Amino acid sequence: MRNFSASSTRSTTSKQASVRHSYRRGGSLAGLPNQVILAAILLIRSAYSIIGHDCSGVNVMSDMWVAILLDAGKTTTPIKAQIDAGM
Repeated sequence: MRNFSASSTRSTTSKQASVRHSYRRGGSLAGLPNQVILAAILLIRSAYSIIGHDCSGVNVMSDMWVAILLDAGKTTTPIKAQIDAGM
């Protein structure tokens, strides 16, 4: 049977210990401060929002393009339609 004493469980390297220490201080596991992580999250969210708006614009433009192509077969002009209707 293996003995799990305090000396056998402390086999971490100094790098692992410093990472754990920085995480306990309020930093991340990568050693970055919380302010840097928050700024990165805000930048990613704003870029994601801009990309989402661009995708919506592309969808609207493609719908308009399909409507124009479907409407291209009609050759009546508004004036001719009014004359035919008796206005």
